[in-house]
Amino acid sequence: MKVDWADIGERESLETLLLTAREVAQALRVSVRTVQIMTGRGELPCVHLGRLVRYDIADIKRWIGDHKTARGTQILDHATGDPGLLASIRRSQTRA
Repeated sequence: MKVDWADIGERESLETLLLTAREVAQALRVSVRTVQIMTGRGELPCVHLGRLVRYDIADIKRWIGDHKTARGTQILDHATGDPGLLASIRRSQTRA
């Protein structure tokens, strides 16, 4: 089947529809392992293509927007999965 580029849009957009875990890690400035852990926990939206896992750029941008905080109060500790662990540690240190 021949692809009609006019139906899809710009050719460049087709080439970057989906990202690899490495590309997402680079974009988010985290390790590939962190991306894999977050994907395994269902925290990052992904697309499964057989055994391959890819990430839709629009989904990643939406995920970033959904996880922005006003003053950085929502901190996720990826080792424990506790969203408030680091914030609670900081609060307890200021009380001492």
